[in-house]
Amino acid sequence: MPLVGKIDLRVCRDVKIGEEVSIFELFGEEELKKEFTVESDVELDKTKLKVTVDNLGSIECVADAFKKKGSKTSLWNIMKYRDMSVKMKVEQEIKKDDVLSIIVETI
Repeated sequence: MPLVGKIDLRVCRDVKIGEEVSIFELFGEEELKKEFTVESDVELDKTKLKVTVDNLGSIECVADAFKKKGSKTSLWNIMKYRDMSVKMKVEQEIKKDDVLSIIVETI
């Protein structure tokens, strides 16, 4: 899968094993607006994305922006709010202020 981008974000709350949490709840708006460099072109409502969060899992969604390789974007900009709100079951305990890697790829 071609890489769209990768970013490390700081967790804003503790989450226990088995709890369900969304990307939005885990990081909050400020972290989700941090920018990364786009590694491959993305088309609004056409490019299918796989967003993988360390210790949490993956979400498949459709891009919410047009972005060209080399431009800057953020998860806040490239994902639809409803996709950032999808709940995922936590498999490892996550502590506030942990830094997790997020990888965005096309599928």
